[in-house]
Amino acid sequence: HLVRDSKFWQAWERSSFLFSKLFRPFKINARFFKNISAEMVYLGFPDTLLAKIQEECDGKYSYKVIDENHVVITGLPVLENFDDWKKSVLGAVPKTSPASKKQESHSNVNPRNMMLAYREMYDYTLDICRRTGKFYKNYKFGLGDRLRNDSMELLEMMQLAMQGFAKFDFDRAMQILVRARIQLRILQDLKQIANNQWIFVNAKIETILNLLRLESCGNDTVGENLSEFSSPLSPALQRSRQTHGDGLPQGTPCRV
Repeated sequence: HLVRDSKFWQAWERSSFLFSKLFRPFKINARFFKNISAEMVYLGFPDTLLAKIQEECDGKYSYKVIDENHVVITGLPVLENFDDWKKSVLGAVPKTSPASKKQESHSNVNPRNMMLAYREMYDYTLDICRRTGKFYKNYKFGLGDRLRNDSMELLEMMQLAMQGFAKFDFDRAMQILVRARIQLRILQDLKQIANNQWIFVNAKIETILNLLRLESCGNDTVGENLSEFSSPLSPALQRSRQTHGDGLPQGTPCRV
């Protein structure tokens, strides 16, 4: 009934309680789950133990196999003192266990700056996936694969950092973005990306770079000449860009 009423967590714990009390003294585990902000107790056992549990049910409870992944046991008695049992289980968990307290965040990011960078990076990744799918086959599975994989990796890094599961690797992020600019310039020269498309994607990368530099500085200002610092282009191409322009910001300090 608990599962039917969408109370999975309660059903999980109650099942552990019944199995440990009615069948055998299973090892009970405990863990703090972030998504519900609560400590839960649970147990598990290998499939090879099902035959023994079925034997123990004979004459006492109904044991019905629905399929290889679904067994229903009915006729179990109603047991009291669940709360006392759970407290005793949690009390036996070592203090170093994840169940004893919520893990502190491993994140080293400013939520506001990283969220802005993440939104830009998501749009960039979506755009890259669409564009690379239209490349000529000689480039779709070479440079195209690298661009897609790198963008997905950076997006994942940002997500993990924002959720506090890992520290954000700024050096790796810069490496991915600078390499992306080089690859995109090559793809433009290979006629896989139009000039206006290259300008658009480059501007998106520039925005992400600036936001991540803000993040790495830990404040709301960054140094000057950001475009020159981040540009993967050769000095000759940089001079050409400054002469003819490509729509990118030129040495403008970034502020939020």
